[in-house]
Amino acid sequence: MDRLDPGKAALPATGKQQKKAEQLLRDFPSSREVFEYEDYLNAPTRENASEFIT
Repeated sequence: MDRLDPGKAALPATGKQQKKAEQLLRDFPSSREVFEYEDYLNAPTRENASEFIT
């Protein structure tokens, strides 16, 4: 897994992260119930996306 550059953590989620999040939700619909997804929805940053998809 790639490490997240702390200076870029607050930037918007990358396209690749967004696609992985969408795929995760399709494959595992119950993942909408985890706190990491809620964080990602409230602030779709690279850091929150990383936490959700890992």
